[in-house]
Amino acid sequence: MSHVAVKINGKIYRIACDEGQEEHLLDLAHRFNMYIENLKSSFGEIGDQRLIVMAGVLIIDDLVEMTHKLRVIEQELADIKNITKNVFDLNQAREIKIVESINNASAQIRKITKKLSASL
Repeated sequence: MSHVAVKINGKIYRIACDEGQEEHLLDLAHRFNMYIENLKSSFGEIGDQRLIVMAGVLIIDDLVEMTHKLRVIEQELADIKNITKNVFDLNQAREIKIVESINNASAQIRKITKKLSASL
């Protein structure tokens, strides 16, 4: 288990993390601190607890918005997959009809060839 020291709102916090996750945790803490700093620049010093609650609400708002966007994209992807499958099925049906037509034409050519060969 590793530990990293992160700075949030001017205070240092020591946080445990799995080995190899140090940089990721530092990045997360930096991003969280950016929320705090943006709130402080907008509202001034309003107290640590209030800043943390407001930052948490903003983060959840971003998460809900991203989740909604992800669901829209997933639905669009599902629609594209369905359209692609339908086009593939349609093309496959067309190919089958073409092969059947070629086979029918070939059978007719063989019949005509037999008749011509028999009459010679």
